[in-house]
Amino acid sequence: MSGARLALTLCVTKAREGSEEDLEALKRMFHQLKFESTIKKDPTAQQFQEELDKFQQDMDAREDFISCAFVVLMAHGKEGLLKGEDGKMVELENLFNVLNNKNCRALRAKPKVYIVQACRGGGDKAKRSLCASPGPTSGAELQLSLALPNGGTPVR
Repeated sequence: MSGARLALTLCVTKAREGSEEDLEALKRMFHQLKFESTIKKDPTAQQFQEELDKFQQDMDAREDFISCAFVVLMAHGKEGLLKGEDGKMVELENLFNVLNNKNCRALRAKPKVYIVQACRGGGDKAKRSLCASPGPTSGAELQLSLALPNGGTPVR
């Protein structure tokens, strides 16, 4: 794959056991895959949006070819929302829209991979089974696959 490979990881570590180990694993993975990686710890809800906006603006300002972008968002959450370090929520849809073909010139028709590690609410232990729930969101260029069914609770 030619061109720059860019990654952004935003992770709330507060009350998220194992998040530091996850960050180290991501750092190693991105290094091995030759990604230019930025990691930001404990963003507020507003900073989730600001960091993604900055990531997009920096890409659009580059003169070199960008082949793909990888975004990892890790926090507590609810269906369609992430909780910042400040306890406030940010909408996932708003975060996804930052890098879409309309808003990010540098990534038009290029792969954009998002990993969201967050609860979507609920807590019923019976719903902890792993399942893929693919389905498009409002943007035709984004295919969303979920590791847990609605209301499922992740197990570490």
